[in-house]
Amino acid sequence: MDIKKNLNLQKFISPLIICLILFLLAFFLWDLIAFSIPSTKQALVEGILSEQAPSVFNVLDFGAKGDGTTDDAPAVNALLSSISAGDSVYFPNGRYRLGQNLFPPSDSTVFGAGDAAVLLPDADVLAPVNHPIWVKGQNNVFIHDLQIDCQDPTIAARAGVMLTDGASFVTVQNMYIRRCGQYAIAAGDKRNSPPYFGGLHGIKILNNRVDMTGATYPNAIGIEVLPKGSGPYNSNPGIIIADNSVIADAASNGIKVNNQSGARLTGNYITSRGVSGSVSGINLGTSENSIISGNTVIGGVAGIVISGAIGNVPNGARSHNLSVSDNIVNNSSYAGIWSPDGFDGLTIHQNALSSSGTGGSGIRLNSASSNGNGFSNVVIDLNSIKGFALGVYIPEVAGLNAPGTIIRQNAITSPFGFAIQVNGSDIQVLQNNIIKTGTSGLQITGARAVASNNSITDSNTRGVAGQAGLIFLSGDNSLINGNIVLNSVGGPGLMDWGIVLNKTCNETLTGNNFINMRQGEVRHLNQPAGCPL
Repeated sequence: MDIKKNLNLQKFISPLIICLILFLLAFFLWDLIAFSIPSTKQALVEGILSEQAPSVFNVLDFGAKGDGTTDDAPAVNALLSSISAGDSVYFPNGRYRLGQNLFPPSDSTVFGAGDAAVLLPDADVLAPVNHPIWVKGQNNVFIHDLQIDCQDPTIAARAGVMLTDGASFVTVQNMYIRRCGQYAIAAGDKRNSPPYFGGLHGIKILNNRVDMTGATYPNAIGIEVLPKGSGPYNSNPGIIIADNSVIADAASNGIKVNNQSGARLTGNYITSRGVSGSVSGINLGTSENSIISGNTVIGGVAGIVISGAIGNVPNGARSHNLSVSDNIVNNSSYAGIWSPDGFDGLTIHQNALSSSGTGGSGIRLNSASSNGNGFSNVVIDLNSIKGFALGVYIPEVAGLNAPGTIIRQNAITSPFGFAIQVNGSDIQVLQNNIIKTGTSGLQITGARAVASNNSITDSNTRGVAGQAGLIFLSGDNSLINGNIVLNSVGGPGLMDWGIVLNKTCNETLTGNNFINMRQGEVRHLNQPAGCPL
């Protein structure tokens, strides 16, 4: 009976086991097949992604010739108008004549094979090519690795690359731009006439080579960012001009930026041939919270210009909170660093300024601006100044208050005249090292001055009468202490002193050290009535 039951149970279970094995085998095979063949959904998604991937279009594949004679602008503009967001237009080696401006769309890249990919706008002054590449209100555009040869530097109304109408987040990089009459690269919301208005944001001009040789337009500019012809600052901090090389001719400026907040001008190399007028290597006007650092300027009338009183700015018509540091300026005829206007909050730090001539100033601050503003909170420190007529010169503000102005720890060598000549109240001159001045070491005109711990060696090398290591004019309540004056070396019969006090009263002199003075240590002249000697 038990044997019969077991046999019947085996007959029932065996088919179940076989069915289970077959089911598992079928499932395994199906899974293997499904794994090796993409699903329709997966294939569809991959196809969509493939269609949306950015593309690079070669202009030669879309009708451009690059032979230097055919007008390639219609073909290129047709291509630019048809591409999708994120696409790129590429110029291989060739010479691309342009009878029209090129207008890149938003979210695009226009680039070439380098210097051998040359854009040639028609040289005819009547040609409708103002600017070979014109970004007119578009955003997120990248232009790089092309040469633009404007062909005739006497045509004034032309820029190699122009950014207007609120163009934003545009980068111009690794370009070679030459023979353009007015600008190589220009960005501005006010050009000629409306509707060129709108704030510029996120503009980056990086590692370009600019040659303005032959430009005759007055005050032509290699690189300019001028977002506001008038009105408030452009408050966006995204303007960066870095690592460019600019050759500026006799009538042209190197780099100019105006009405900006947060601009960064760094690592640029400017060679200027300017010998007259207001030609400068770098010009930053009416700006705040901006930096000029690590640049080199050779030649020109003024190496670096920082100015205000151009537009209507938030804190009054002055520049605010500027830093000028670690720059090299050689042989600028009027000034290495110059401000023609008033400002508040300026640091001039660790610059190397030199001149082989006997004119101009290493640092010159004309702080009595046209609107009556003086200057305040200025620190001039750790600069090296060689040559020039004057090392540090602050003229024209006698009687004006200059709170927070400090001239400290500068090394000034061989000026033709004074090492430091400053006018204004509340100026501090501290710990400067002055060697071989043509006349006197230091002259201060103004009340409540402090001259402390300066070292002045070999003053009056030119033998000019009436000089001294330190001269104070028309200033009361000054503190003069801890200075060392060595060798006032004027010729026989000259009146060389350690310190001359002219029309001053109630000054404090302590701890000064005078060595080898020709006439004496301290001399009082024209003392006001009632002042003690």
